[in-house]
Amino acid sequence: MRDSHQTNTGDVLRMHVVVQGRVQGVGFRYTTKNHAQALKLVGTVRNLPDGSVEIFVQGPRKTIETFFQQLQQDFAGSISSITSKECDVNHTDVNFQVL
Repeated sequence: MRDSHQTNTGDVLRMHVVVQGRVQGVGFRYTTKNHAQALKLVGTVRNLPDGSVEIFVQGPRKTIETFFQQLQQDFAGSISSITSKECDVNHTDVNFQVL
């Protein structure tokens, strides 16, 4: 799903991600926010009713890869699966928030 804005932003992308496992009540959302802010990524993270966590993250592809490597390292024993898909860039996001 690419629009003309994405094409012009080059390497910037937005990912919709659902993380499953023991990821609620263990500091996952705030760790996610801290890593995202340190890497200057924008987006949101929130708990879902089924016990998973939803993340929208946007930034340079390589930086997003680093972001997920950090999360997987920090929560290696807690994450059972990660599903992700690329979606349209949101030009109104200016920071990373816990919802």
